[in-house]
Amino acid sequence: MFIFHFHFHFLIVCLACNILECNRSMKVLCYIFLLLTMIHKVVMQMIPLVPSNSYYLPNTIHVFMRIL
Repeated sequence: MFIFHFHFHFLIVCLACNILECNRSMKVLCYIFLLLTMIHKVVMQMIPLVPSNSYYLPNTIHVFMRIL
């Protein structure tokens, strides 16, 4: 649920970015990150969730948001 919450927030940022027409590199980063998130979700469904993995995605999002 925690991971989904962060993913949902990032989706809103992406939509806002598209509406406000950010520069192209920003949009590309957005779509790459969404793709990575989707791959991560699929992998997590195939492998039983390990406690260390549950911290992986939120931390990645925090780092990515700082870069933006």
